Amino acid sequence: MKRRITSRYILLIISFAFFASCDSSEGEDPQDQQLARLQSTWNVSSVVLDGVTITGFENFTLTIGTFTYTSTNGLDVWPDSGTWEFQGQSVSSVIRDDGVVMTWELASDNELLISFNFVDPNGRHSGIGGSYQFSLNK
Repeated sequence: MKRRITSRYILLIISFAFFASCDSSEGEDPQDQQLARLQSTWNVSSVVLDGVTITGFENFTLTIGTFTYTSTNGLDVWPDSGTWEFQGQSVSSVIRDDGVVMTWELASDNELLISFNFVDPNGRHSGIGGSYQFSLNK
């Protein structure tokens, strides 16, 4: 007895081959992918202010959650906690809930570079305002 291959079986085989070849990350929102990579506790490796490496942040840590963050030893530059969001469709431009716009660049899965301009709330007297670059590692 001959078996006939029906169009239903052919469609089933083609569908299986198609789904087996798909990468699970295809079609995933780039911001969701970036968020998954950012969520961690990051430790400072260096801080640069206006082009000069500075001290005072040696024990700084930043824990990034789902659109939240907490920091330790952030002086006046980093609040103890807050929220953040991506700006528009960008995966690297974010804004904190205090209005500070930042660039977050993942140089690798274990290295995060954060750049931003900080306006000294006490004027230039305390000397903390300027252009910051934080290098952080997991």
